[in-house]
Amino acid sequence: MECLIEMLGDLVVSLVRYIAHHWISIATMVGEWGIVAAIYLEWESNRLDHFLADVESKHDERALIFKAYCALSSVSSNEKGECFKKLLDDPQNEKLKNACDDNVRLLSRIGARIPFWPFRRRALEWHVVVLLWEILGPYVERRRKEAGPSFARWFLTYALKSIGNLLSQHRVEWIIADPDVGRRQNVILTRARLIELQSNLKKNLEMS
Repeated sequence: MECLIEMLGDLVVSLVRYIAHHWISIATMVGEWGIVAAIYLEWESNRLDHFLADVESKHDERALIFKAYCALSSVSSNEKGECFKKLLDDPQNEKLKNACDDNVRLLSRIGARIPFWPFRRRALEWHVVVLLWEILGPYVERRRKEAGPSFARWFLTYALKSIGNLLSQHRVEWIIADPDVGRRQNVILTRARLIELQSNLKKNLEMS
């Protein structure tokens, strides 16, 4: 035991002497790492700004999607996605289909560049991606079968990570707000539904 203490003492003395003789080099190295950290944070901050700018786009198209989805009042929650998918097959709903395709492309693009630490959590707090996956999931899954598993993969990845963030919150439900203020036929997403979506997304991504 005394031998171990003596060895530790010698090690500490050696370390102190090293620092005393090389403190300028050490200070320079620390300063350089500080500059690297500052550049990284600036880069990530710019990524977040671009991310949030993209998030704010397509607002009108999303309102059109939410309005059409909330209008499906006569079907159960589990059937709404399938019914919405059928709406997109109707040539009369070309504008709605284009809005969906635009949002799928947008979410795939921004999902591929979600910011890392320390801004990642802020990016994942944008829960609209989860609401859109609830609506567009069946449609996107069909497109993936037709176009291949790489189609919209980043949309799935983004939705999965955002669901994980939502489930970490102390909430039991989330709302798809009906843009039609006269109708106000909101759709409720429960925690159980999010867990189901999370499980399905994991399976889809593992298979692709």
